[in-house]
Amino acid sequence: QYRKNLSRLIEAFARVKCAHRIPHRLVLAGRDGWGADLVYAAVREQGMESEVLFPGYVPEGDLPGLYAGADVFAYPSLHEGFGIPLLEAMASGTVVMTSSLFSIPEVAGDAALYVDPYDVDSMAAGLWRAIDDQALRTDLIAQGRERARSFSWQRMAEDTVAFYRKLGQRGS
Repeated sequence: QYRKNLSRLIEAFARVKCAHRIPHRLVLAGRDGWGADLVYAAVREQGMESEVLFPGYVPEGDLPGLYAGADVFAYPSLHEGFGIPLLEAMASGTVVMTSSLFSIPEVAGDAALYVDPYDVDSMAAGLWRAIDDQALRTDLIAQGRERARSFSWQRMAEDTVAFYRKLGQRGS
């Protein structure tokens, strides 16, 4: 839970919710993990018990609908590997707000709104912009769908085979 930066996200969401009176709710899907107690405490501290939803584990087949129903996919991760959820959200036509750490910019490219994941003000401003700026939303949705199409398991397999062939040619 810590590396997903959920406590700061909850605080940023609470700031936007209170400042702009948005009707949105924050949905935190997934199983409880290490640090879940801190996430629940952050919800209580912000007075967001009725505004933050915890549906638990969501089956893979239900994720596209969950992403498509969201106005923003907020992913202010402090540590990330490849970041498949970013591409899933983009493919579903959802605006992505994320951090610029680790491999995230390589995955998201210009198709995401980047925030400082250590700064709640930056995250709150990013959330509000992702909700309110219609021109930005339209642009990021289009870019996100295009970006998601550029990644596929087929392409990954072909690139991996090409890489090993190149290595094999060097060894010959």
